[in-house]
Amino acid sequence: MRANVNEWPARSNRSDTTPPRIPPANPHSAGTTVENPDNPAIDYGPCGSDYRNIVNLSLVARSNFRGMNRLGRMLVNNWELAPLMQVISGAPVNVISGGDVSLTDVGNDRPSLVPGVNPYLNVKVRSATGQANRGYLNPAAFAYVCPKNNTTGCAAAGTYGNIGRNAFRAPSYFNIDAQISRTFPIYERLSLDLRLEAFNMLNHPNFQLGSLGTNQNLTSSTFGQVSAQAPTGANTSGARIFQGAIKISF
Repeated sequence: MRANVNEWPARSNRSDTTPPRIPPANPHSAGTTVENPDNPAIDYGPCGSDYRNIVNLSLVARSNFRGMNRLGRMLVNNWELAPLMQVISGAPVNVISGGDVSLTDVGNDRPSLVPGVNPYLNVKVRSATGQANRGYLNPAAFAYVCPKNNTTGCAAAGTYGNIGRNAFRAPSYFNIDAQISRTFPIYERLSLDLRLEAFNMLNHPNFQLGSLGTNQNLTSSTFGQVSAQAPTGANTSGARIFQGAIKISF
């Protein structure tokens, strides 16, 4: 059995790319442009690659019982079971207001957080569309600095919201792959191996918000909603896949 647990806090004041072999979950901020060009420090926050906790657990178990008759050994020996479990905490999500209240013409303004309102919705994701079926971030928890980003007559024009860059987290990731195989010794070094492999064995969905590299725009009609199922490793569809193999060793 092998296990590793990584705690990987990573912070910067600009966006970056997601490292390879990590499931994407909308981790990036808006390009490489900061919110306030005169004060890049306010963009200091989690990197796009800031997956705080990564757990990998693998096991290879092979049956080799002794003290049994020949028939018993033929039935229970030479089986192999090898599960692989991966758990990853949610990637950072950047929320922008979709306007230019700051009057900088940058387009990366962020809204303010409404006190006492949970920014996350506890909605069971269903195949139907809309916030009632796919809501993850709560639009009611975010407020425009100026009403609907209209700076006309707004005393707060030229200011910024109080939310930091990449301040929220996408759904976490959980996946189990497994393989079971049986080796049949035939003669001396000649053997037959039958193998069955399952990717996303539990058919557990992993969700992501938007497409990789995009922000969650408060003006969008689908703000904060689950839009796709994240791939599980090489399985780009995310759904459970079985495959079998036959190998002859000599």
